[in-house]
Amino acid sequence: MLDKRKFYKDFVILCLPLILQQFVNIALNFIDNLMVGQLGSTSISAVGFANKMFFVFMLCIFGASGGISLFMSQFYGKKDFNMLQKLFALIMIVCVAISIIFYVISYYYAENIMCLFSQDPLVVQIGTSYLEIIAFSFPITGLSMAITFALRSIGHTKQALYITIIATSINTILNYGLIYGNLGFMRLEADGAAIATLIARITEGLLFILLIYVHKYGLITNFSNYFGLNKDFLKKVLKISTPVFFTEMVWVLGTTTLTIAYGKLGTEAAAGIHISDLLLNFGSIVFMGVATATSIILGHTIGSGSIEKAKKISGEILKVSLVLAVIMVVSSIALIKPIVSLYELSESTRQLTYLTMLVVSISLFFKLMNWTLMIGILRAGGDTKISFIIDTVPLVILAVPVAFLGSMYFHLPIYYVVALANLEEVFKMIVAFWRYKSNKWIHNLTQHEQNI
Repeated sequence: MLDKRKFYKDFVILCLPLILQQFVNIALNFIDNLMVGQLGSTSISAVGFANKMFFVFMLCIFGASGGISLFMSQFYGKKDFNMLQKLFALIMIVCVAISIIFYVISYYYAENIMCLFSQDPLVVQIGTSYLEIIAFSFPITGLSMAITFALRSIGHTKQALYITIIATSINTILNYGLIYGNLGFMRLEADGAAIATLIARITEGLLFILLIYVHKYGLITNFSNYFGLNKDFLKKVLKISTPVFFTEMVWVLGTTTLTIAYGKLGTEAAAGIHISDLLLNFGSIVFMGVATATSIILGHTIGSGSIEKAKKISGEILKVSLVLAVIMVVSSIALIKPIVSLYELSESTRQLTYLTMLVVSISLFFKLMNWTLMIGILRAGGDTKISFIIDTVPLVILAVPVAFLGSMYFHLPIYYVVALANLEEVFKMIVAFWRYKSNKWIHNLTQHEQNI
């Protein structure tokens, strides 16, 4: 029997800090971009291009850590702290290794990377300097993300929120001082933004280390206890984790390709798409929190062996997601006119943008439900291979070809092209829901583990 009152209480306690953390990140990133934006288009372009490397780095961290955190969540549900500690060591090693690789590439090949994005010598110069400074933040950021994933997997989401607020506030204050020469600092412009980010990331990392050291959370043990995972179990982790990693990689390539396809329709179409992305960010604030909280609760429940309870919980979560998705769609449609009014657009661009945003708002329902189904439910059950197929195949064989055909061959208006490309989300939802109803997504990853 599922105690619904307790379930909803636990769900809100987990979900709310994740939503707030997402909101803080988006809000303060917007403020940071606004501050750099005062330096002119050259600095905006340079910093924007340099941060593409950080974006790819974070996706790699997310993809590599996602699979391991599924195991951590289930072993925590089983109360097997011996395995939990070994997996904590593994996620730390993986994240730090990826971070060092990105540090080396970003620091020693910064100019080469910038030349891939721009041929403007000044953009390359500013971006190279920015990236060389930011590169030093990668190792400590990798450490922070490993601890964040570990804490989330055992249900501690508030701590990361508090640390994020502290770190991003420091970043914003130092940006104000170092970019413009305020608060007694030297004016360093784009380099100042990089230094502010570096200091904020170091602060964040040290706070996470202090948090783990003081509170332990069942993750801290004798050094020798962190080792002992045998090859068979590591193969199992790799089998579950690899699809998560490649899902993120295919997603970033696919969405980048879609942006290129939309851009073929001209500047007005590109403007409509970029403005419409605000609605997607709006939806992600809530639903990435919902998906993560779903993964944590289901992971704990499946790991404890309560399979029937997991089925009932997933059903309740889908009901909640359905209501929230409808609310997000209605809210997005209501926000279209206020958002468009913030921009200086010609009448034709304004109309094009409005219709594009309307299409994006409607497609949000399917996209948000898919996040719950695939990122939340299927992944939590260890069904990462099927989730990878459902998530990537429609993108590659439907969305991308349709977008290019619609823009380059048929020359359709941008809102038609976006609508056709987003049919992939409808297809995904149908197949993902069918997989969910089959109950084949539930895999107890703690069973048949190695003898230690």
